[in-house]
Amino acid sequence: MILFIGLIWLFYPSKPKGNSIPAAYFWESDQYNLTDDENAFLHEHQLKKLYVKFFEVDFNPHTGAFPISKTALTLQDPLYDSLEIIPTVFIRNVVFKYATTESQEELVENVLYLIRKRYEEQFGIQKLKEIQIDCDWTISTKENYHAFLKLLKQKMGKLSLSATLRLYPYKFPDKMGVLPVDKAMLMCYNLISPFDAPNRNSILDLPELEKYLVGAEKYPVPLDLALPTFSAVHVYKNKHFYRIINTNAKDIQSCLKELKGSWFVMTKDTTIASVFLRKGDQLKIETISSKRLKKAMLLIQQQVEFDQAPVVALFYLDENQLKTYSYETIHSAYTFYKP
Repeated sequence: MILFIGLIWLFYPSKPKGNSIPAAYFWESDQYNLTDDENAFLHEHQLKKLYVKFFEVDFNPHTGAFPISKTALTLQDPLYDSLEIIPTVFIRNVVFKYATTESQEELVENVLYLIRKRYEEQFGIQKLKEIQIDCDWTISTKENYHAFLKLLKQKMGKLSLSATLRLYPYKFPDKMGVLPVDKAMLMCYNLISPFDAPNRNSILDLPELEKYLVGAEKYPVPLDLALPTFSAVHVYKNKHFYRIINTNAKDIQSCLKELKGSWFVMTKDTTIASVFLRKGDQLKIETISSKRLKKAMLLIQQQVEFDQAPVVALFYLDENQLKTYSYETIHSAYTFYKP
């Protein structure tokens, strides 16, 4: 049972301390109903915003940009009257690599149409206030991506536009440009490639985080903050990378033998998250401990300047991931900002 469930209903305060706005990302695909534990999480921490991935956009040279990995989320609780749902769309960088003026216009129209259609079907269009775009843009796609955001903003009317901001463009806006949006979500996770640093935590490496935060000037756009509350299992078969499983690693602890650091070997065949693992497969397990998360929050508090009380969004809302954290750890993440 999740640690933050149970008698805590009787004890959590009517208002969270501090001025941060508690939020989370929901990143599942297909049809989905929140579990009892996920619903309890929303209640206990009084979340105000839920960033829901509505769909992703990929590219095919023959058909152009097209939507994939759509989400249909069902909410049936009175709490959701006060919970703002922010549709979030992940657009692959390749879309902007091949973008033209005509395709940009079409992409904006299609993205807005699909967001509004799915939002109206699931939540009621009158509740739509903000749209968020997620993209790992590069220097080579900067102009096309920023042009897309500007055009999207023009077409959105009174709606607010936000976008995710990785640490490199945060520290080097002179190279990467400043996002032409109302707010930017600073993503403090997935900092390094797991293949380039086999012995480091690629989700949240504290020296890497410090490298990008220290010395960075105040970002010209108001910032919100996203923090990681997930683990990842990197599977290697015959010493070759096979795939990543985003799951709670504790589910397979009984099948593992520690090698060194974050590396383990399977001691018997098993299946986790619909992936079959064989005896002898090597796994690199990356987790975010409460201690690591709190050190990251302290660093962010010391180095990042916020214009106002930020939204603090945990990535992501999933009962199997969140059950490794105590109520106190989650509460401290949501209240770390002290004006």
